[in-house]
Amino acid sequence: MSIKRKISLCFSTIIGIMIICCLLILAQLKGIDNVYRGTLENGLPQITTTESIEKEIILIGSQIQTYLLGNKDSLAELETSRVNVSTYIEDLKSMLTSQKDQDTIANLETKVATFDSKVNRAIDMVSTGATRGAGSYYVTNVIPTRNDVMEASSILTTQINNSFESSKKDATGKTTIAFITASIIVI
Repeated sequence: MSIKRKISLCFSTIIGIMIICCLLILAQLKGIDNVYRGTLENGLPQITTTESIEKEIILIGSQIQTYLLGNKDSLAELETSRVNVSTYIEDLKSMLTSQKDQDTIANLETKVATFDSKVNRAIDMVSTGATRGAGSYYVTNVIPTRNDVMEASSILTTQINNSFESSKKDATGKTTIAFITASIIVI
């Protein structure tokens, strides 16, 4: 084999290795893009929906307090918040499909149902004239169940955040592979 052919073969081999490395880098970058795109398109709506549930639960607590103080108009707002909570829970069911997430949502749903029954009891007490007893009932029963709902929602938020961490680790691994491949090209 001639020197010209050997040099040509070496350059062709080097160019071939560089092309393969570049393709590997592009594949890793596409994987990173998919991870972050999935996080943005799926994870953020999940967090937003969970936060919306928490906001509505706080509003329900505020609206029942207002009702207990004599503002009958707050019942309409309270019912709107209840509908919103149910809608948000249904949205979460369709967004989060793992069994662990579904179990956590079922727990949240149970806590919300308990909270709703306690709120209904307080409303019934006011409508039967037991306003003083309703205030006491609110403090001893409604507030603790509201806190239970908030805790269940917090657990769900933690699970969603953990999936973000998993995505971050996956992206970090892909970034490391891309960096190593780029280093090979430089060398």
